[in-house]
Amino acid sequence: MNFILTRSFPLGVARKRWLWKLTIGLVLIVGYAGYYVCRSNLSVASPSLIKDLDLSKSTFGAPHTSSFNEELTCVCGTGSVI
Repeated sequence: MNFILTRSFPLGVARKRWLWKLTIGLVLIVGYAGYYVCRSNLSVASPSLIKDLDLSKSTFGAPHTSSFNEELTCVCGTGSVI
C-alpha cells in the first residue's frame, strides 16, 4: 500500500501534465465547435452561393469532378482553378 502514496515523478511534472491535458481538451472542444459552426454556416450560405455563381445543386455538391472545374474556370474567367 505504500507504493500508492509515492510518486515516480516530481509534483511540477504532474502539474505540467495536467495543464497539457487541459490544453489539449480545450483545443479539441474549441476545434470541434468551430467545425460545427462552419458546417452549419455552409448549409445556410449554399443557396446564395449557388445563385450568385449560377451553379446547379449537383455541380455545387461535386467540387472534385472535372465538369465542376471547367464550369468554375468559365465563371471565374481566370483559366485556372484555385
